[in-house]
Amino acid sequence: MKIITITSGKGGVGKTNIAVNLAVSLAHQGYKTCLFDADIGLANVNILMGLATAHTLEDVISGKKKLNEVIIKNWNKIDIIPGSSGVEQFETLGKKALDNLLNQFSGLEGYDYIIVDTGAGISKPVISFCLASSLLVLAMIPEPTSLTDAYSLLKVLTFNGYKNRVNIVVNRCKTPKFGEKVFEKFKITVSKYIKLDLNYLGMIPEDEKVSDSVSNQSPFLIKYPETQASGAVREITKKILKAKHESPVEIKTFDSFIKTCSDFFKSSLKLARQQPAADSPEENRPEENKPLENKDEELKAANKAEKEIPENINPKDILEFLKKIVENTDKISKELEFIKESLKINKTPSYDNYQIKPEPQEKEENLEPPVLTLDFEKYVNKKK
Repeated sequence: MKIITITSGKGGVGKTNIAVNLAVSLAHQGYKTCLFDADIGLANVNILMGLATAHTLEDVISGKKKLNEVIIKNWNKIDIIPGSSGVEQFETLGKKALDNLLNQFSGLEGYDYIIVDTGAGISKPVISFCLASSLLVLAMIPEPTSLTDAYSLLKVLTFNGYKNRVNIVVNRCKTPKFGEKVFEKFKITVSKYIKLDLNYLGMIPEDEKVSDSVSNQSPFLIKYPETQASGAVREITKKILKAKHESPVEIKTFDSFIKTCSDFFKSSLKLARQQPAADSPEENRPEENKPLENKDEELKAANKAEKEIPENINPKDILEFLKKIVENTDKISKELEFIKESLKINKTPSYDNYQIKPEPQEKEENLEPPVLTLDFEKYVNKKK
C-alpha cells in the first residue's frame, strides 16, 4: 500500500481538484484506489464529485456509524472516505476509542494507493498526514502568496523531522515551459535555507474546461478526458507510478497508517527549530531534523517530562527561552518578507532582473508571463 498526500501552503490553488483527478487517473489504470478527504471543516471532495454525504468519519469516531456505512464505494472505481472534522479528533482519542477505530480501518485492505487530500496551510493535521505519507505532493500556483506559503510549509515540515523528497505540481500555468521555470526558481530559493530534495512532477495548464467541470461537479478527467489538463494529470500519474516511496515507519495496512497519523497528532508541533544549548556536550545535542524513529517511546518520554516539570523554575531560563522564540520568529518573518518583495511582478518586466534572455520576437503575441525570481544573493550580501 502506498500513501500519497496532496497538500498546499494556502487554499485556492486547486489542491483538491488535483487529488480527485489523480485518484480517477490511478483507478482508470487498474489500481485499487481510495480517496481520503482529510480537509477539516472544508471537505470539498464530495462537492467536486457531485456526491451527497449524510455521514462522515466524525460519525464513525463518535460511534454513531460503522466505517462501512460511511465510506462511498466504487464511485468510478474509487472508494471515498469523507473525513470532515472527524480527522481532528484523532488528537483526543483514548486508547479504547482508537483501538475501535483501527479495527474498523483494518478491514479496508487491498488498496494499491490511498490519496489523502489535506487541508491547506500549516496545522497539526496537515503536518501529521505529510509526515505519515510515503509520497508527498505539494501543489502551488505561480503567485507570490502561494510560493511563500509553500516555502513556510516546507520549513515547518523540516522542523518536525521531515527528510524525504517533496514532489511539486505547479497548477494554472500558461505554458509547460513556464511551469518548469517557476519550479526551478522555487527550488533555488528553498535550497538556500532548507535541506530538502524537491522533484518536479509537472504542471497543469490553465484551462477553462477545468472551471467548467468544477461548476458541473465532475472531475475534468471524466468530463473532458481529451483536454490539456487531463493529459497533464495522466503525465503526472506516470511519474508517480515510477516514483520512490519513503515512509518514516512501515505502513502495510490502512489501520497502521491511521495509527501513525494519530501518534503524530498527539505529539507537539514544532514551529521553529530547537537549538541546542551552547555549553551542552556534543553527544547530547539534538540532531537537526532528527529522524522519526521509536515514536511511541518518544511520546511516552515527552508526556513523562511534562508531568515532571519542577515548580521552582528559574525566571532567567524562561526569559532565555522566550528570547530564542522571538529570534526564530523574527528570522522567519524577515525571510518571508524578502521572498514577497522578490516575487512582485512588474508590468514591464526587466529580463536582466529575471535573469532570462528575451526570445526572438514572433509574429504572434508572446503570452507567457515573466518568471518569478527568488534571488536571495542580493539579500544575503546586504546583510554582510
